[in-house]
Amino acid sequence: MGVKKFIVIISCLGLMGIVVSAQAGGTELVVDQGVQSFDQGTFEGTVLSHDGLILSGPGLKEHMVSEIDGKPIDGFTAVARGGGDVYVGTTASGQVLRLRKGKFVSVFKGTHENDIGVTALAWHHGALWVGLSPSGRVIRIDAQGKSHVVYDGDATYIWSIRADGKKGVVISTGSPGGLVFADSKGKVRRSGTLQAEHVMDTLQIGKKRWAATSYPGRVLELSGGKVAKDGSIPVRRVLLDMGMKTEVRRLQPVEGGMYAAVNPRKSGTTAPAPSKSAGGSDSKKSKSVRTGSAFGSPVVATAPLTLPKGSSVWFVDSSGTNRPELAGLPPILSMERADGVAVLLSLADRGRAFLFNPKGASSLYIDTPQAAISDILLNPDGTGYVATTGGAALYELRPVTSKPRYYSKVRDSGGMASMGRVDMVGKGFSAWVRTGSTYEVQADTWSGFVKVPAGGGVPKVTPQRFYQYRLDLSGKEAHARAIRLAFRSPNLAPSVHRVVVVDRVMKSSSPSKKKTPSRSRSVRKGTKRLKSSTAKRYTGIKRIGYDVQDLNGDKLRAFVSVRRIGTQAWIPITGKDGTTRLYVDWISADFPDGRYEVRVGISDALGNPPGQEKRDHLISEPVLIDNHPPSVAEIKVRDKKVHFTVRDAGSSLRAVEVAVDNGIWREVAPRDGIVDGDKESFQVNLRDLDGAGAGMVRIRAFDAMGNWIVDGVELK
Repeated sequence: MGVKKFIVIISCLGLMGIVVSAQAGGTELVVDQGVQSFDQGTFEGTVLSHDGLILSGPGLKEHMVSEIDGKPIDGFTAVARGGGDVYVGTTASGQVLRLRKGKFVSVFKGTHENDIGVTALAWHHGALWVGLSPSGRVIRIDAQGKSHVVYDGDATYIWSIRADGKKGVVISTGSPGGLVFADSKGKVRRSGTLQAEHVMDTLQIGKKRWAATSYPGRVLELSGGKVAKDGSIPVRRVLLDMGMKTEVRRLQPVEGGMYAAVNPRKSGTTAPAPSKSAGGSDSKKSKSVRTGSAFGSPVVATAPLTLPKGSSVWFVDSSGTNRPELAGLPPILSMERADGVAVLLSLADRGRAFLFNPKGASSLYIDTPQAAISDILLNPDGTGYVATTGGAALYELRPVTSKPRYYSKVRDSGGMASMGRVDMVGKGFSAWVRTGSTYEVQADTWSGFVKVPAGGGVPKVTPQRFYQYRLDLSGKEAHARAIRLAFRSPNLAPSVHRVVVVDRVMKSSSPSKKKTPSRSRSVRKGTKRLKSSTAKRYTGIKRIGYDVQDLNGDKLRAFVSVRRIGTQAWIPITGKDGTTRLYVDWISADFPDGRYEVRVGISDALGNPPGQEKRDHLISEPVLIDNHPPSVAEIKVRDKKVHFTVRDAGSSLRAVEVAVDNGIWREVAPRDGIVDGDKESFQVNLRDLDGAGAGMVRIRAFDAMGNWIVDGVELK
């Protein structure tokens, strides 16, 4: 048998998650089907099966308390039932509360300074047994409410108190890890230690006894629970060894053996893989499983075969055979036998408990709003109690509920949306929809639930940004497999955020090869793509990039045009059909010199019906086009000096150089001392150039765009 994956951490094979797709005219379809999508909602008297069905489940009656005697109660750690009452231990103050007729009263409070948390609670032999930590004390409270200390030894923690047949109880301790055996009246008969930091739990079937330890995490078969002369408890053999950085938190009997709940230390490594002969797999390959959507579209899911990670549940038998049954879980807090073949797991995640059976089916069974379920007490008839932390609540568990319901999570349509048709797949349930203007459901910002017509239809709800649906199940065979909702947001105008124009390098990748996001509600940045193609000087090719956004996520088409400042006509660059790319190239060398504006217009017509499209545009800062070099004029030689003037019609001058005959170029300054205008006058002394006897003076001028010209004069 291979490892089964936990339904919340890794979805069951072949089940769809949430599907959001765009249809013609901007309609959005949301499909909830399978474990991953339904898991995000809230279950009230419903369960989520391993194959992604919402079914009727147990009922929960909530009993909450926030304070006792004026002191806050933050959470419960353990639950026990006896003498017709239910008892819970608190996370702080070392208190035990009794629930009677819906009210909590304190029946015990620790007296030692380290009686902080109640870490074990049990009802055995007509008395309540309380384990306190980190004092490491055990208190027995009889039916008359009288208490006395059973154990106050070297241990720091008390992890479990189990019945030891008719003899009394066996207590699991930590730091050091050991066992304490007490009779039914609370007198310690013997105690001993095991080679572990903590003993977390014990299990006894007939004359055989096993212990679960922490650091190292092991399952040990004991030699009858006797204590050696050196104070140690003899171990017959090790049935499961998970290494030093793990804990085996709980043991529960099942057919043919037992289940062991294993948690890794947070900073440690994962548990080692079992051998193939023990039923594990070390294969890292994966296989594909094809399944169909409830509405017809097939999906392919990957089923990875990986070694166990995170917390896990292992099957162990008396011969030492072991195999992982469930892996990839958050830390396991409690494990309770449900019906002889299944176990109920509570995890340190979202206040939920999951039912798991040896056939590999794991189902979400209990869903509470608290942070975590710390302990579970089940009766053979399916009733029981559930204690929580992150909010002190005790839930009374009932086999059935009168109103099984499922609530989806609140969803954001991204804008004011009109709800369309709602379709369902399943049997014996009705769907309801409500809408609101805030993410948090509030009476003054949300509508009431409106029923969807039987067989599917359009609910009459007010258009709003947020929406939620509810499923009401009726009958034993009722189940919900999938639900599909259509909605349409009013078309919002797209916007152009930024336009940037750069000189493009002569060789650049083809724009058609660049992948452009066609549907996104975030800003689509074409300007990011300009950096790699920007030239250091004017090349005669301009690349125009633009950042655009459409809050509906519509596909956009851009229309780019240019206009010389002072004129009226806009010259299209992209043509009448525009482009879906986020940048375009403009051959500016083919245009007259001057200052130009670039206009980028966008339209969402591709994503909306005719007549409902929206547009926007933005005009860039002026862009200088200068395709011609400067000119050199009025060249004269007088008194061994060269006089000349340099002009540029399109831009300012950048530099002027002169050279004698075939000599090197030397930069010269104009009469006013700095080259900073479009016209400069120069006077160059030939003596400064070593031009005696020379035949020619060459003149080279550059403008700000990088255009340049060479002229000259012969010396007489």
